[in-house]
Amino acid sequence: MVIIRYATVMCLLFSITSAQPSHRPLSSPLYGQVNVESDILYGQSIGVNDSIVNLLLDVYTGTGDTAQQRPLVLFIHGGGFKNGNKVLKMSKLFCSRFAKCGFVAASINYRLSQSIRSNDEYFAAMIHAVQDAKAAVRFFRKNAVRFMIDTSKIFVMGTSAGAITALHMAYLDQNEFPTSVDVKKTGTLEGNSGNPGYSSAIHGVINCWGAMADFRWIQNGNVPVFNIHGVCDSTIAFDSSFSYKAFKYGSTVIHDRALKVGVKSGLRLFYQTGHTLDNDPVKQDSAANDITDWLSKIIQN
Repeated sequence: MVIIRYATVMCLLFSITSAQPSHRPLSSPLYGQVNVESDILYGQSIGVNDSIVNLLLDVYTGTGDTAQQRPLVLFIHGGGFKNGNKVLKMSKLFCSRFAKCGFVAASINYRLSQSIRSNDEYFAAMIHAVQDAKAAVRFFRKNAVRFMIDTSKIFVMGTSAGAITALHMAYLDQNEFPTSVDVKKTGTLEGNSGNPGYSSAIHGVINCWGAMADFRWIQNGNVPVFNIHGVCDSTIAFDSSFSYKAFKYGSTVIHDRALKVGVKSGLRLFYQTGHTLDNDPVKQDSAANDITDWLSKIIQN
């Protein structure tokens, strides 16, 4: 059983009009196949033991899509900030779906660590992931012509730890770092992972079973958010009934806070469903339908 909750104002904002922009991604596929350009270097960062980490991404486009101004969805994989990579099954599922619907999709690798021991270290690991993801956004602004991207329509999506990263990328400001986190060690939110001189601004965030350290960081004027979560998720709570490391406030809290401060937000809950939507391809495909529908409507408004 699933429910979708929207504010009444969202229904009005999301109404489909007869006016169509020159390139309109759809919630249903426009293209039957995808092209994947793999292992593109988008930056470098400092990893464990001061080692240099080459940051790589894969770009997905619809076969036959020749539009010059396409929106971008940047996908950030999960794995608890310790595991995972850009070619996980879920990464391919979502990125392929976006590409078939007329988006450019990119799945990124980012710094991971096997030695995270405390909540502060999890927060620091999240900051490093944010820094790398911001470098990826700057990379696409730098190479917008090459990838035929509309830089006014850049969205970030994550699953699990990737969703935690995407949410804080959208809503955390530098002055909101917990005092217990050593900024000298983490560095600033923008970081130094590559492509300086370009903006890392995004225009919306898709949170798939993620959470925030503090929901109050969402403020009026922030970018829209769409949330997907399983109600029986025992890893990251859909509400605030328990914490995942430093991150306590799940999708319903994020959704309610966004609406309270005037930020566009949507929420889909999957009942009798756990983390990663139980790795159920039917549920994940249903989630992909809702995400592409939400993105296409956001872009039209």
